[in-house]
Amino acid sequence: MSNSIEDLETADVIFQIGGNAHAAHPIIGTFLEGAAKKGTKYIMADPRKVGSAKFADIHMQQNLGTDIALVNGMMNHIITNGWQNKEFLEKHTKDFDALWDVVKEYTPERASEITGVSAEKIKEAAELYAKAPAAAITWGMGIAQRANAVRTVWTLANLALLCGQIGRPGTGLNPLRGQNNVQGSGDMALNPGWLPGYQMFNEDYVEGLGGKRETATANREKFEKAWGVSLPSARGITQMEMSTAAGEGKVKCMYLSGSDPIAMAPNLNKSIVDYCNLELLVVQDLFMTESAKLADVILPASSNLEMWGTVTNTERRVQLVRPVIDPVGDSRPDYDITLDLIRRFGEEDYLTGENNKETAMNIMKEISLLTPQYAGVTYDRIERMDTRSQGVRWPIPKDAPEDSIGTRYLYSTGFAAGKVALKGQHHTTAQAEPPTEEYPVTLVTIRDLYHYDNGSMTTRSNTLMKLMPHGIFEINEETAKLYGLSDGDKAKVVSIRGEAKAIIRITDRIPTGQVYSDFHHADTLINAVTQDALDPLAKEPELKACAVKIVKIDGDSSSAKLAKDEVKEVELATV
Repeated sequence: MSNSIEDLETADVIFQIGGNAHAAHPIIGTFLEGAAKKGTKYIMADPRKVGSAKFADIHMQQNLGTDIALVNGMMNHIITNGWQNKEFLEKHTKDFDALWDVVKEYTPERASEITGVSAEKIKEAAELYAKAPAAAITWGMGIAQRANAVRTVWTLANLALLCGQIGRPGTGLNPLRGQNNVQGSGDMALNPGWLPGYQMFNEDYVEGLGGKRETATANREKFEKAWGVSLPSARGITQMEMSTAAGEGKVKCMYLSGSDPIAMAPNLNKSIVDYCNLELLVVQDLFMTESAKLADVILPASSNLEMWGTVTNTERRVQLVRPVIDPVGDSRPDYDITLDLIRRFGEEDYLTGENNKETAMNIMKEISLLTPQYAGVTYDRIERMDTRSQGVRWPIPKDAPEDSIGTRYLYSTGFAAGKVALKGQHHTTAQAEPPTEEYPVTLVTIRDLYHYDNGSMTTRSNTLMKLMPHGIFEINEETAKLYGLSDGDKAKVVSIRGEAKAIIRITDRIPTGQVYSDFHHADTLINAVTQDALDPLAKEPELKACAVKIVKIDGDSSSAKLAKDEVKEVELATV
């Protein structure tokens, strides 16, 4: 996030697209609702009438996969009326003409034809966003888990830059992370294109993004000196690419730490075959996940209630984790397991302290030394500020005042690269796998308020399982009639890759021809159906849309009834 969660409360306008914060990010959803109740104007773009739609000033129900066309339509209307921030554009951006060459084709009327949203709504949203003193954009996995994810985010960046809605309180580009340390994982380079702190190490990759060859070499040399090893200069591969490489025999061993790709990766039937082709699979996790069932070696990890450490959340806030109980059974903190492996490879004293707290502090010292954004982050600073702020936000320089809690929002003085290029993007295909005569329905995966990811943690809660005991297929009344389905019926969705079973829930909040399913329950394993088409740059799979058919499963469904009167959406004010 370029800005912070508190900035969402100070925004004059919030534009949320591709995500239901109320279910997927309920804490932020509470902030968003609070802002709306205080008078913030709210624009929501989502095919479903859920969560934030109930208090949105404008709700645009775009056709799946047409986000680029929708935002281009907004920019077309802004530029046509001269509402762009000309001073900001001149000072901080370049290639405006190239952007207009793309956007001029997307009049609100043409964007309406592509998206299904009325031209008047597109115009209204454009004016509201452009004329706001401070407007923020937020998005979720509905944008990120698509085969055109990077191009869509570029388009949102174009909109923010066009209107100068970045670098100030209440503005910015704010992706909502799905877990408490997803941001921290990215910061620490759990991505094959980076070193910690987003320091590029591959010359070709740097030049492709407009960087400098000598910078990549210097980055690599810095870490080689600190770690006492030689680093490869070739860029690595992502988890999705690893799976395919394993199936081809090119990857022999894989070590999964806190990851369950057999449950969470798309096209899981293929993934199972790929992972079974490994010579060695090691899984380090809290519970017996679907991936752990295939493992040759299982290393039991501790939860964050049993260890020292930090997490960095969606707004770049670094927070301290403290043990409440001793590690359960034979489980150990992740860093303790990793450092033990390093010792067995010959590095006896690397970062290891007298106890877990000292070891965790040593790790943070190395992070602060090598990662510029974390230069001023120490356990002492976090503990000193913790009662007031629950941590510190990077970037925070080493010489920051003792009472500094870091940076509330980024880019207040401009961009490190100087003028940022506006990169216009055309709408191409809405989905990597559009519906067909045999598979006429589009499946969309979603998060449910009551569960999280593969359910390995939340499905162990009796309370949560009473609220949502098994997977659901959500369809509207018209789709239900087409397939002879009623609330509580058992059904399966079938794609060219596999099938998954769940319980039907009929609702009036989604369009005809679509079925929505959560991905939390092992009794459904919806990713047997989903597709593995990848974004060409991010290598993120298009989990959010694939072509399926719906098949009713005959038999008594009363024991698995999950009707509208049994499961109700919780009002966030009461959570």
